Amino acid sequence: MAVEIVQFGAPASLQNFGQTGLRAYGVTVGGVMDKDSAAIPNLLVGNEVEAAVIEFTQPGLTVRFLQDAWVAVGGAQMSVTLDGSEISMWRAVFVERGCVLRCALNGDGVWAYLAVAGGFCFANDGAITSDRGVVSGMRLSIATDGHHSTGTSLNPKRMTQMRAQPPQRNRQRIQRDGGTTVHLIRVLPGEHVSLWPTALFADWFKQPFRVSHQRNRIGYRLEGKPLPLNTNLPSQPVVAGTVQLPPSGLPIVLQADCQTIGGYPVIAHVIEADLGAMAQVGAGQLVCFQEVTMEMARAAWMRQRMDWQQLKVGLACCR
Repeated sequence: MAVEIVQFGAPASLQNFGQTGLRAYGVTVGGVMDKDSAAIPNLLVGNEVEAAVIEFTQPGLTVRFLQDAWVAVGGAQMSVTLDGSEISMWRAVFVERGCVLRCALNGDGVWAYLAVAGGFCFANDGAITSDRGVVSGMRLSIATDGHHSTGTSLNPKRMTQMRAQPPQRNRQRIQRDGGTTVHLIRVLPGEHVSLWPTALFADWFKQPFRVSHQRNRIGYRLEGKPLPLNTNLPSQPVVAGTVQLPPSGLPIVLQADCQTIGGYPVIAHVIEADLGAMAQVGAGQLVCFQEVTMEMARAAWMRQRMDWQQLKVGLACCR
């Protein structure tokens, strides 16, 4: 056993990038809420991007290490201390056996991630498709078979220089009157927008929506001016990022642990590259949707993957 959970925010869980291929059986993909913020710490400690991490939220996470390990943290803004001494986010840090790492969320963002060299391992070494909660006193193992490693050796002298910038490309923000910050989220049009007159829907959809306190790993409810519609539709497949409109007339943005089918009208789909940005918008904050084309969505997805690959290659050259 390598890491002992001392204290955690709710919910906290072990997550990787989820599991595909089982949606036909009603099993959701699951996985981390913000892939960018999980991938970068993994790469910093020599893991593949999809290696298992601890995902946590407010108020934070405290863990005790039962063996020496290289670690990195990323995601929501937080203060991080190691045995009381402050350390930086987005860098590789060596932790000696017996040390206590404390992470306290104190700024922008909702979800944060702790990665360890080798990655955390599951009892069945399989993908986690929904919430895999951790509790105080739980001890987690670090994989030692190299399955989640990039294959590069960890040079202690160079590892201390491993740093990265937090995700930037999908953290677009615009300013409204009065200096209010609005998060700009790119979307593709949904299948059911034709249920409303074009001008009516366009005028309604351009408003800034406020993220409700009713949010979790399944979905985020949004608040604003409602657009009611009384209609019955057959259920159809939905995925993380699907924006549904329930009878209340206020949107729900589905998240990583969402159901596999739904019967509400689908008005938009958050593009893959912006799923993490949407997940990091906290309760009470504003979002505004920007419609883009499929070509623009593909280009953003490719840039995201290229950024990961460039970081992976760059870090490997420095080790």
